[in-house]
Amino acid sequence: MGAPQEATVTRCLALFHSTDIPHMDQIAPLFAEHAVYQPLVPRATPKQGRTAIIAELMRQFGRYTECRCELLAMASSDTHVFTERRDHVTMRNGHSMFSSVNAVFELDAQHRITA
Repeated sequence: MGAPQEATVTRCLALFHSTDIPHMDQIAPLFAEHAVYQPLVPRATPKQGRTAIIAELMRQFGRYTECRCELLAMASSDTHVFTERRDHVTMRNGHSMFSSVNAVFELDAQHRITA
């Protein structure tokens, strides 16, 4: 249960967390056309639709020069994948840092991310 869903999320994280520009052309199809994304900042407006999500991810990636995902835990069902991870980044000023992230991904029957 949840193996195909975990594969989608793992692929998305691997493609985004990179030392160079993320592979947005490969990430985009992993999202449903109508997907919703809530950026990490709670006061940020949720992004609606694949195009808006990719634009937001590119905006985020523009703040640092590399990003590495350290996956600590993952649990899943047929519709959800929970991840606990540390995202390690190097900011444009050279400062390295990490943030602890708990994220829940919702997926549709085609294993595309919807939220």
